[in-house]
Order: sequence, then C-alpha cells, then structure tokens
Amino acid sequence: MSLGVANDGEWGTMLWRATAAAFVCGLMLRWWGRLWLKCLVEVQQESLLPRMDAATQIKA
Repeated sequence: MSLGVANDGEWGTMLWRATAAAFVCGLMLRWWGRLWLKCLVEVQQESLLPRMDAATQIKA
C-alpha cells in the first residue's frame, strides 16, 4: 500500500489490490505447506521402513 500512496493512488484500488495479493499469497502458502508436510511424512515413513524390517527379522 505504501507504493500506492507514493503514486497518489486511490484508497479503494490500493485496498483491493492488497487484499487480492494477500489472498493469492495465502493460497500459495497453503499449497506449499501441504506439499512440505507430505514430503516430511514420506521421508519419515521411508526412514522407519528399515527399522521395521530389522525388527521383524530379529523376531523371526
């Protein structure tokens, strides 16, 4: 909004653009956060597989 004030922009236009930008950033962060969490879960599961295999071999 400070760039709009520097350019003598109208408040309605500046507010609408700032709101739209915040919404788009929120959607992108939500998508990225879910992707990041999915990758973390996959890595954790992959690191647990060798331990589970070793535990089943010891019991057998």
